[in-house]
Amino acid sequence: MESAKKRPHHALSLEKKLEILKELDRSGLTKTEVAKKFDIPKSTLSRILKNKETIEGAVKNGTFTAKRMRMRTTPYEELEKDYETIDESVQTCREETLEELIAEVQADDQPSSSDECDDVIPSAVVPPDSAAKEAVELLQRYFEHEGCPEFLSSLSGMGAYFVKKQLKHAKQTTLHSFFSPTHPDK
Repeated sequence: MESAKKRPHHALSLEKKLEILKELDRSGLTKTEVAKKFDIPKSTLSRILKNKETIEGAVKNGTFTAKRMRMRTTPYEELEKDYETIDESVQTCREETLEELIAEVQADDQPSSSDECDDVIPSAVVPPDSAAKEAVELLQRYFEHEGCPEFLSSLSGMGAYFVKKQLKHAKQTTLHSFFSPTHPDK
């Protein structure tokens, strides 16, 4: 015995559901005829009719847009409101118009950002690897003490860089030198 083939599921937008409801109200078509016209199962049409007030109210009140497929709200409504409030109150670093930005870029007398950095660090001397590695270790100890794991992962990556660099430049010893009496491990 062959099993019945399942119909493909097609989600209907609230807009489409409103269109179906209007078609039922204004035309004298039966439910079966409307279901065939919109190519939906009769049970779907019955469910739309059962939720008629909810669908119309949701779109009319502006709770949901007509393009939405589902009328689900978040289970964390207060959290969502808090998030929106915080997001709206966050200040951007600069609120300038496009004209002001263009004028700033085109101005010849404005120092560039690299000029400003040169003033802060007169002549940047590149420290040796050992000093940089010590600085990373110092920062790791500091952020471990402060309890900031988000910085520790970055610093761990920096520490791994120095280990790789050290291993890359390390000279491999021969087997004979390992057994020699002057080997550093003995």
